[in-house]
Amino acid sequence: MPEKELTGAQADRQDCVDSAIHALLKDLAMDQEIEWDMEFIGDVREAVQEVICDRLKLMTEMEFYPYIEDEDMDEGGAK
Repeated sequence: MPEKELTGAQADRQDCVDSAIHALLKDLAMDQEIEWDMEFIGDVREAVQEVICDRLKLMTEMEFYPYIEDEDMDEGGAK
């Protein structure tokens, strides 16, 4: 079975979200240099996603940060 890939628009959305989070971290740190660290960015992204998607219900998780669904995973994330 061929590997699924994000579309160009989906990859662009991921880049947009990650870049916005990195910029936010820099702004909040009063423009101090902050390395690009996907662990930090992912932590912030999960918190923002919870507010935007779960609490405010402004968009779906897929709209906020597109991903490839793993057909082998169940709803709880187990294979």
